[in-house]
Amino acid sequence: MSGKKFRVVCYCRVATRDQIDDGPLEAQSVYLRRYAKDNGLKVIGEVRAYEKGLTMDRPGWHNVLSLATREKADAILVMELGRVSRNPWMVMETMRELSEQGLMVFTSDYSLPCNTSLADKIKQASIAMYQS
Repeated sequence: MSGKKFRVVCYCRVATRDQIDDGPLEAQSVYLRRYAKDNGLKVIGEVRAYEKGLTMDRPGWHNVLSLATREKADAILVMELGRVSRNPWMVMETMRELSEQGLMVFTSDYSLPCNTSLADKIKQASIAMYQS
């Protein structure tokens, strides 16, 4: 990333409230903020959500999009692409749609446990998009 300090909104998501406390969400938040600091990103907001990643029609996802738009973010920062969606095709489509709106998805880990070869393609496409 060149001299520009990218403005990001962190999106922390876990599927259920089965945990006794907010430990997993807090851990994601701490990790993302440290990652942002270490990589010259400016965190301008954060959304934490308990919701399954099977659809994009989720309150937390809508909240992060609204926050990113309102605060003029450059990107949404997630720990890994599975935080966006568990469906790799939805991830690709969502990244395409966001790109058309001038919004990117940054992640510290481009893995998608459900399909490694597709995850590699997504990573390569993402890097190519961000470099252009």
